[in-house]
Amino acid sequence: MTVTSARRLITAASLTLALFTIPLSASPASAFPSAPNAIQVGSQPAGIAVDPGTGTAYVTNSTDNTVSVVTGGKVTDTITVGDIPQGIAVDPGTHTVYVANSYGNSVSVLNGNKVTATIPVGKNPLGIVVDPKTHSVYVSNFDSSSVSVISGTTVTNTIKVGRGPSSLAVDTGNDTVIVANVTSNTLSVINSGNVVRTIPSEWSPHSIAVDPGTHKIYVVSSDAGVDAGLSIIDGNGDTQVISLPGRPQGVAVDPATHTVFVANNMSNQVWVLNDGIVTGYLGVDWDPWNVVIDPESHTLYTTNPGAGVISMIEGNLTMAGPAFTAMTPPNSASIGTTYSYTFAATAQPPAKFKISSGSLPPGLTLDSTTGVLSGIPSDEGQHEFQVTASNLVGPDAVTSGLTIKVLPKTLAKDFNGDALTDVLARDASGLLWLYPGNGQGGWLSAVHVGTGWSGMSAITSVLDFNGDRNMDVMARDSAGSLWLYPGNGKAGWLAPIKIGSGWNVMSELTSPGDFNGDTFTDLLARDTAGSLWLYPGNGKAGWLAPIKIGTGWNVMSELTSPGDFNGDTFTDLLARDTAGSLWLYPGNGKGGWLAPIKIGTGWNVMSELTSPGDFNGDTFTDLLARDTAGSLWLYPGNGKAGWLAPIKIGTGWNVMSQLN
Repeated sequence: MTVTSARRLITAASLTLALFTIPLSASPASAFPSAPNAIQVGSQPAGIAVDPGTGTAYVTNSTDNTVSVVTGGKVTDTITVGDIPQGIAVDPGTHTVYVANSYGNSVSVLNGNKVTATIPVGKNPLGIVVDPKTHSVYVSNFDSSSVSVISGTTVTNTIKVGRGPSSLAVDTGNDTVIVANVTSNTLSVINSGNVVRTIPSEWSPHSIAVDPGTHKIYVVSSDAGVDAGLSIIDGNGDTQVISLPGRPQGVAVDPATHTVFVANNMSNQVWVLNDGIVTGYLGVDWDPWNVVIDPESHTLYTTNPGAGVISMIEGNLTMAGPAFTAMTPPNSASIGTTYSYTFAATAQPPAKFKISSGSLPPGLTLDSTTGVLSGIPSDEGQHEFQVTASNLVGPDAVTSGLTIKVLPKTLAKDFNGDALTDVLARDASGLLWLYPGNGQGGWLSAVHVGTGWSGMSAITSVLDFNGDRNMDVMARDSAGSLWLYPGNGKAGWLAPIKIGSGWNVMSELTSPGDFNGDTFTDLLARDTAGSLWLYPGNGKAGWLAPIKIGTGWNVMSELTSPGDFNGDTFTDLLARDTAGSLWLYPGNGKGGWLAPIKIGTGWNVMSELTSPGDFNGDTFTDLLARDTAGSLWLYPGNGKAGWLAPIKIGTGWNVMSQLN
C-alpha cells in the first residue's frame, strides 16, 4: 500500500509513505544504482518517510526486515524491526518513527535509531500516518478492515472502515484522516475517532495524498495498475479523474506549492502535476513505487524495490522560481490584424503572467496561465508595459520595458476601395485589367483600367508608396525609367510620377510592403549580378539609401512578397529556384531574414506566381499561381507558413503576360 501525508511548512509535519503490494521476490543480484540520484538501501525497499526537522529519511526494507536511515544522501544506520515492514511514518514533533510490520501484525516504535516498543495491532498492517497536532498514530489493517489508533505505545481505538484499507493520509487543515479501501473501492474519512463520511472511489484506490491547504484528496486507482487514473476530490466531494498512461503507483503533494508528484512504475519517472495538468517529468531509478517529499527542503524521494535503492531529487529540481525564456514580443501591430506572441518562463510550479506596469494596446490581452499575448488591436498609438512571471517560490521574473506600436489598419491590395483584395493583370495587347476580389476567393467582373502597358518591362503592385493610404503601382519602361502610378482608391490613377532611371540593371522587382519595420512601404530589387537590394521607402514616394541584403539570387526564377506568410507579423518573401523548389524567406522585421524554409517542390509547372494577400477572407496570406496550361490556382495560406488544399479559380489565363 502506498501512504502519503503532505503537510504545510508551518506545521512542520511529517510525510509518510508505505508500499502497495510490492512483490516479495528477491532483488536481482546485479541490482545496483543505475541513476546518479540513487542510494543503495536494503532488499525490496517499500515505505519511506522523511523527518522535515532533520532531513533524515527512513526506508523500510521489506525482505530484510530492516529500516535504513538515510542522512545527507547516505545510509548512516540500519535498524532491525518486525516481520515484512511496509508503511513508515515520522512524528515531526518528537522525531519518533513508527513502522508497520505487515506479517508481524505489529508496529515498531523507533527512538534514537533503536526499537523502543512493539505494539500489536490488527491483521496485515500496511499503511501508517502520524497526526502532528495530536501525535496520534493511525494504522490501516488490511485483513481486519480496520484502523488502529495509537497514543504513545497503546492502541486506544480501533475503527472499522471499508474492506482492504491500505493507504492513509492526514489533513491537518481540518483534523481528518482519509483511508483508501482497496477492496470496497471507497475512501473512509475519520474525524474524532469515527468514520464521518464514506466517499466512493475509482476501482482499487491504492495510493492517497492530501493537500492540507486546499483539502484536495489525490487518489491513484487501478486494479491492474496500468493506465490508471488519478482522482482529484475537492472539499465538496466533486471528483476529477485524470488518465495517467503507464503504471502510476505512489502519490505525494508538496503543501507549499500544491504540486502533485506521481511515481510511474512503467516509465521510471515521477510525473509532476499542477492544477490537474502534467507539467513535467523527473527521471528516477527503475521500478519506482512510492514517493514522498520533504516539506522543508522540497527534496523528493522514491522507493525503487526492484533496484534495491531509493531515488533522491534535490529541492531545486522539484521547485524553482520563474526565469523568462521568451520575452521579446513584436514591437509593432496593426489595427484589425491579429497579433499573437507567447511569453514563456521556466518555473516549478508553473508561473502565472501579468502586466505589472504600463498598459497593453486596446484589443490585446495577456493570458495569465499560458502567457499568450493576443488579440486584434483597435486603436493606433504606442503602448509601453512590463510583464511579470511569478509563482509561490519566487522571486518574480520581470521583463524589461516593452513597447508595441499600433499602426493604422494594414492595407490590402485593394485598388477599388471596397476593402477586398484585388488582382491586376496585363494582357498580351498591353491592356491592364483589374479583377476585383469578392473576399471569398473569387472575382467580380473584370474592369479595364489602362492601355499601352506593353511598353512596361516590369510591373509591381505597391502598398501605398506615397502615404495617401491608397494602393499604387510601380512600372519600369523599356528605357529603364521607374514610374509610380498613384492609385486614387477608386480603381483609377492619379498622374504618374517618374521616380528613378537606370532600373534596367534590375532583373526583378517586387514590393513586400514594410520590410524594415519603419512603417513605410519598401521595394526589393534583384540586379543582373544576382544581388538583392532593399530600397527603403520614405513614405513620400521616394527612397532612402538602398541596402544590399543578399547575393546569389540569380538562382531564383521568380520572387513575390505575400506580406506575413508565417504568422509572426513580419513581412516575408517567397522565391522559386530554377529547380522548382519554393522557399519562404521569413522577414525579421528589420530588413533581413531568418533561415529560409523550403515549403514546396515542383513549382516549375507554374508560369507565374503572385501573392494578393488575403484573397479568401480567412485573414491569412494566400498565393496565386498560373500553370503552363493557363489555369489559375489559389493556394490558401494557413497562417503557419503552409497551405490548405489548392483551388482552381480560373482558366485561360495564358492571355495575361503579367499578374499582380
